[in-house]
Amino acid sequence: MPPKAHILDAGCGSGRDAKRFKSLGFQVAAFDASPELAAIASELLQLPVVVQTFRQFDEIDLYDGIWCCASLLHVPNSELNDVFKRLHRALKYDGVLYASFKYGIEERVKDGRFFNDQNERTIQTYLSGFKVLEIWVTGDQRPDRETEQWLNLIVQKQEH
Repeated sequence: MPPKAHILDAGCGSGRDAKRFKSLGFQVAAFDASPELAAIASELLQLPVVVQTFRQFDEIDLYDGIWCCASLLHVPNSELNDVFKRLHRALKYDGVLYASFKYGIEERVKDGRFFNDQNERTIQTYLSGFKVLEIWVTGDQRPDRETEQWLNLIVQKQEH
């Protein structure tokens, strides 16, 4: 990202990542679907954090980068095409998007939360208008979850 780049933390949760981006000198915006988490993030960031879902998100050519760390995995497959189109529209030309998903191919509910797992093949369905810069798999770093894997991807907006 260029200095002072405008980064959106989409599905920011508590704001941990957005706080890091802000500390590095980036212009930061954030949203989360949970009013409780958005309030926590807003206090942490000392910035307003919008309460909205990915389906409600509608911005155009605004961001140099969008960060979707473990947030898009809560969007059903049936909505992912639309959500990726919304994120694509919100990026400036050549803007970059990072996303991560639990590794797999199923949609499931665990502990009352919806998850949409992806792998290197299934994620391709949603990447129209993006150039894939990198896709890789990592292990979960949390204790007692070492066997869980994550799909990570960085894509770049190529079309308007």
